[in-house]
Amino acid sequence: MKKQMVSITTALCLTFLLSASVFAANFDFTFTPPFLGSLKSSSSQLVPVASSPYVNPSQSSASTTYYLSPSNATTTAATNYQSSHKSGTHSFTYRRGYGGSGTSVKLNGYPTNDNFENYTINGTWSP
Repeated sequence: MKKQMVSITTALCLTFLLSASVFAANFDFTFTPPFLGSLKSSSSQLVPVASSPYVNPSQSSASTTYYLSPSNATTTAATNYQSSHKSGTHSFTYRRGYGGSGTSVKLNGYPTNDNFENYTINGTWSP
């Protein structure tokens, strides 16, 4: 009985860990001055049942501001904003009324500073 419980617990943990990575999508944004018109958007992704939204730039770069928006409204923020110049995971929190399971959102990004030089940032994100 104890072996069965350990096996079931292990299987559930692996399922949870693997499902979290299944929902990751790639992004690749190239920013070119001027600031006006520099907003970039990814393709849309469905919000999973157990959502832990994040952006994970793969390298450090010029400071970039990220947020998630509904797939049909780029300028409407469905989450808080995350600004960073560092690689690593940055978590989002959905605003009231957004982020329900099965809804579609996309990642948006723009240079945090309005005076910037060309740069490219890429990585993964999850709704």
